[in-house]
Amino acid sequence: MKSRKHNLDQQCYNRIDVGRSDEDNFKAHMQFVPEEKMKLDNCHNILIENSKFLFVRDPYSRLLSGYLDKIFSPSPYWFLIGSKAVEFTRKQKNHCGHDVTFPEINGGVLHTEELNKDRDGHFLPATDHCRPCVVQYNYNGKMKTFADDVRFSLKEFNLENYTSVLKDFRSDSIYDSLADSGQTFRDVLYILYIKQYINLNNELQLY
Repeated sequence: MKSRKHNLDQQCYNRIDVGRSDEDNFKAHMQFVPEEKMKLDNCHNILIENSKFLFVRDPYSRLLSGYLDKIFSPSPYWFLIGSKAVEFTRKQKNHCGHDVTFPEINGGVLHTEELNKDRDGHFLPATDHCRPCVVQYNYNGKMKTFADDVRFSLKEFNLENYTSVLKDFRSDSIYDSLADSGQTFRDVLYILYIKQYINLNNELQLY
């Protein structure tokens, strides 16, 4: 944990990178304990006065996961992200974005980053969400070693009695992913039904 903090401090030396997300987005990605502190307006003072934890994911794994979850699988994001990627890579407008490839979504994400326009929160860099060079996090965890990092953090604060919550962490994560996929599939079917209903009404009005 000390090595991670040292590496981050070196990367942030003489660099003030607050990211390009607005203040509301920054606050939205903060989880305060206890939650009552979230009601305070000046979260920066809260961050200075309390211990801070940052958990990040390998950016390439995160990008692939975002593609599989939001684009490859049935998702409303076909119309929000996929269609814009198709417009940029294939120069096709009014495409529903259902068949976007991984290279195409990469190109679309890079394009929105360069323009600083139409950026989607699921693909924003961690520096935008968490501002690591400004906040000065005390503990830097990784999703790859999440369980071990949580155990270490709990031990640091004499909260080892709570490690039991990690017992079924892996299986709970799988069940949560399955439930989320089922909900997403239902939402997509509903959206497609509405679009079909609207198209049918438009055709009837032509007659």
